[in-house]
Amino acid sequence: RSSKSTVVRCGSCPKTPDRQARPKVPVLSSHFRTKLSPVITISTAADQLLRLATVIIMRHILLVDDEPKLGKVLATALQSAGYTVERALTGGEALKKLTVMSFDVVLTDLKLPDMSGMQVVQRVRELAGGPDVLMMTAYASAETAVEAMRLGAIDYLIKPVSIDELRIKIARIAG
Repeated sequence: RSSKSTVVRCGSCPKTPDRQARPKVPVLSSHFRTKLSPVITISTAADQLLRLATVIIMRHILLVDDEPKLGKVLATALQSAGYTVERALTGGEALKKLTVMSFDVVLTDLKLPDMSGMQVVQRVRELAGGPDVLMMTAYASAETAVEAMRLGAIDYLIKPVSIDELRIKIARIAG
């Protein structure tokens, strides 16, 4: 009875002795395995989990902000996290989009040219099975935060918005 065995070398380390292994089942030195072990930071793992969650269940976000540059930055950040993003510059435009498309989250500014973000929150909450609403504003006060929550906003962000904070809040809401 003849048994063939294969010899496996760790090509990157001359100190690793040759080892014999069963056919097609190579045995690697412990030094070789140690050099290949992945190092993952907590933030990298969190980013990977967020990407996986958004890829598995694609979430649609309606971003309502009259500042084109900020809107583009926020949309790009959310798209890179795996979300699909539609933008609206006014409350009226947002409400029209809500009648023809389905969204999981509406991210709206408080100050809009045609109506307030509070009115957007109120109108969105009136929709049967409407999306969750996240309010953001540069004009933060305790009164506006309480009013937004009373009208049905899920959370409240203060501008300038941290991209990481936004991604985490959207993931919690959409998840």
